[in-house]
Amino acid sequence: MSIVVNTATKPIYFQNDSILIIDDNPTNLSVLVDYLEDCGFEIMVARDGEIGLERAKIANPDLILLDVMMPGIDGFETCQRLKADEETAGMPVIFMRNLDSTEDKLKGFEVGGVDYATKPRQNKEVRFLPPIVPMVVVG
Repeated sequence: MSIVVNTATKPIYFQNDSILIIDDNPTNLSVLVDYLEDCGFEIMVARDGEIGLERAKIANPDLILLDVMMPGIDGFETCQRLKADEETAGMPVIFMRNLDSTEDKLKGFEVGGVDYATKPRQNKEVRFLPPIVPMVVVG
């Protein structure tokens, strides 16, 4: 994955970098996919934790954006399973959640997440997502 610079208003374009978004909300997925594809990322989507685990193994994404609240296994359990599997353990995970609670942030870090972001509520807010992505830079 490339190093991302915070441009705040101008997106940086990526080639050959991939992101797996695991989220059950179609609106959130649509907003994130549209924006991140426009930035040049290859995007994969999973609508629940189980499918996300399978896709992570097959696709080997550079980054995983993971919703906390999902049906079936939640984001915390999904992350624990990712980190327990040697094939997916090194994949950086950024948790996404509508609420911004300290307890959830701490739990996310405890299970292996590298950062925590509140979900954008409007399309315009997504343009500020790239400053989140650099937290997981791998050179």
